[in-house]
Amino acid sequence: MDFDEMSKVSRELEDSNSNSNSNSNPIMQWFHVGDHLSAGLPRKVMRLFMRTAAELDKEVPDGPEKSAGLRKLLEAKDCLVRASIPPKDRSAELEDPPA
Repeated sequence: MDFDEMSKVSRELEDSNSNSNSNSNPIMQWFHVGDHLSAGLPRKVMRLFMRTAAELDKEVPDGPEKSAGLRKLLEAKDCLVRASIPPKDRSAELEDPPA
């Protein structure tokens, strides 16, 4: 998937979240690409999960297993986005905050 396609999917998911109705799945709000992510690999990883989650949410019937699967996909997304952040960007997270 190229950048333009990922951007389109991102906009579609954001539009669907902003136009949500009572049938939308609340967990989908956590799959959007935020401004807090570094450009490059972290955003690419996030978009891959966003697209996968959107397709699964649309295709798989609602139920407890779907909810569990999307929750675990969210956990995997969090881990892999963190793993894609270059070490120099992570060093600031490990430092003690100023007093």
